Amino acid sequence: MGKGIFAEEKEVMCYVACIMKMANAIKNNKLNYEAAIKQADLLLPDEIKEPAKEAITACKKARTDQEIRRWFLQLAVECSKEHPVTKEELQMLKDHKIPDDKNVKCLMACVFRKVDWLDSNGMFKVDSAYKLSEEEYPDDKTKLDNAKNLYSLCEKGRVICELYVGQIK
Repeated sequence: MGKGIFAEEKEVMCYVACIMKMANAIKNNKLNYEAAIKQADLLLPDEIKEPAKEAITACKKARTDQEIRRWFLQLAVECSKEHPVTKEELQMLKDHKIPDDKNVKCLMACVFRKVDWLDSNGMFKVDSAYKLSEEEYPDDKTKLDNAKNLYSLCEKGRVICELYVGQIK
């Protein structure tokens, strides 16, 4: 641990979590960013303050899978006002199946535009999509590989909403 490398062992993770909870750096299983930075400034030796604060900031940026899903769902809800879809169609999207419906494709295009995954011509930007995955999962090769496979399907088909792009600009 002295080099900033944490073993993914239950005992080590529990120990670190316990310390962070006692320092109020974690509250309700979420990072309390301001408290963590304050504790780093108050308690850590000068030579490790900055690296510790960089690590805390990296943790602040990280989102859980559930938070990412919630974010995409929020975007889909916003987009569904213009492009209504059924609950069944939303479930299909959640299962990575694309219903053959104009509103579904336009809803996807709307969401993808909001996250900068479509270019001005309505074509899927695989590099932009993968960049987001690299930011969210920098150390999880399995998730990155899964994302790359999923995005390659989007890139091959480029079916997101290219037929309807004029209606969603």
